Amino acid sequence: MFTEISILAHTAYAQILDNLIAEPISKKTGFNINTKKRQGHAYSYLQVSYGSSRKQIYIGQDSKSLRYLISSQEALWEQGRGYAEINQKYSDMAISGGCMATDRQHHRALTLMEQFGLFESGAVIIGPIVYEISQNVFGVNLNLQNKPENHIDILMTQSQITSSTLKLPVNYFKRGKGTLKPNNSEITWEIREPETSYLTDNHWPAVIFTKNKPPTLVKVPDPARYAIYQLATSSNEKEAAQKMLGFLREVRPGSIDLALIAAEKDSLLQLEVKDLRF
Repeated sequence: MFTEISILAHTAYAQILDNLIAEPISKKTGFNINTKKRQGHAYSYLQVSYGSSRKQIYIGQDSKSLRYLISSQEALWEQGRGYAEINQKYSDMAISGGCMATDRQHHRALTLMEQFGLFESGAVIIGPIVYEISQNVFGVNLNLQNKPENHIDILMTQSQITSSTLKLPVNYFKRGKGTLKPNNSEITWEIREPETSYLTDNHWPAVIFTKNKPPTLVKVPDPARYAIYQLATSSNEKEAAQKMLGFLREVRPGSIDLALIAAEKDSLLQLEVKDLRF
């Protein structure tokens, strides 16, 4: 069973998605550029703040080209402020109309990843949060009972991370594991190479939002592929996967057919999907 959210909320969601795809927004939240002087030379650092965590990333020694790069970044932040305010109004409208709001700490962590260019570089989110995000894409509520986990899983096939919203020559995230520490809690993350390209070959842009914060553009696997993958690999997300496939069977049955065809061609999944029943 599923319920549709209001047309107003889904329209607001669609407007945010169009805006963010057309004009990626550079957000200054959590970023500051600091300069330190040592032995007569100036060195610049990007300070990344996340809750109680602080990390300084070296940008470079003072030079004309670096000053130009920093001023360009600050101009992007200033430009992004106006766009973010507009999208935040649509975001509040979408949430009040029934769209699912993402937990604030997960929203902050995923926004940080987005600003560093993970999703532009081909990364996709996996895990129970995919169903939460996908419900908003379709404008429905599947009445899932998922509780947010203090963990974020990312699949990424490309090695070079680039960002159109953060022009500085820095990076925070690399393949591997790490921890972000918001106030009074912590979120772990892992970025890894996928065992199969099944989830990364066909991904969707999607929006996450939380109250009183600008929305963020992320990427998730095709919902039909993701649900079939979870059923085929005996994960603990089977109930949510069944509900997603039940919904898709009613409104987009062709997406299931295409996902099954792709799974049968995948060397890792071809044996598992033959006996699937949903």
